[in-house]
Amino acid sequence: MGQFRKMDPPQFKGDEGPEYAEDFMNDIEKIYDSLVCTPEEKVYEYEAKFAVLSCYGPALDEESRARKFEVFLDPHIKIHVSTHLLTTYEEVY
Repeated sequence: MGQFRKMDPPQFKGDEGPEYAEDFMNDIEKIYDSLVCTPEEKVYEYEAKFAVLSCYGPALDEESRARKFEVFLDPHIKIHVSTHLLTTYEEVY
């Protein structure tokens, strides 16, 4: 987490609107891509941010939420997840 803080990540207050949330996630993802973390650490951190930001987006059913979560996964992880045809958020995470 110290590496992440040194990168001066953007702050998300929750009152900026859904468009800012998407940009925020993209910026955070770029920072995570540059960090030296294990794939498991990256997924854990991504899931934590995804869970927080999900409440600011539109309501999604379980399958839509699972697909949205998969979108920003690291390609090396995504290929393993997508081949299992997981249909709920809990299965993907």
